[in-house]
Amino acid sequence: MSDTWRGEMLRSPELVEAFAGQLRRVLDDLERLVDHVRRDAEPMWRENMPAEYSAIEAALKCRKMTKPLREIQRHLDAAIQQTFALEARYRRIMHEIPQQRAQERTAGHNRLDRGPQHQPITPGRPRPAQDAPDEQQGGEVSFLDLVRQQRRGSA
Repeated sequence: MSDTWRGEMLRSPELVEAFAGQLRRVLDDLERLVDHVRRDAEPMWRENMPAEYSAIEAALKCRKMTKPLREIQRHLDAAIQQTFALEARYRRIMHEIPQQRAQERTAGHNRLDRGPQHQPITPGRPRPAQDAPDEQQGGEVSFLDLVRQQRRGSA
């Protein structure tokens, strides 16, 4: 199997949960890094204004330096929030809606047939995780470890 990314890799709930969790942690680490740089840069710039700048010019330059950091921090925070939306949409689209349609189909079979009904495309059942050492130890499972595990199982 090739090492290229395919959308079907996010079919199982375990993979989506691991992916969103790892992405959230990486974004959180980046947000903390930007916060740390910003926390140090703003007061340092204010207290160590270059002598060749007037106070007003130095304040404007400080603002121009710190505003992008604030914006980056804001975007990282929004990206973290989007990981929760990713998980919720996945759960709804891949599990709740197909389950609801299946229930409607079974209820429709009990009533009179109204002609041909289209069957929704439902995802295959996810394989149970095998040899998940991180789960057994109480830690979180790595997204890439789960992908490798599924590849070994299908090979």
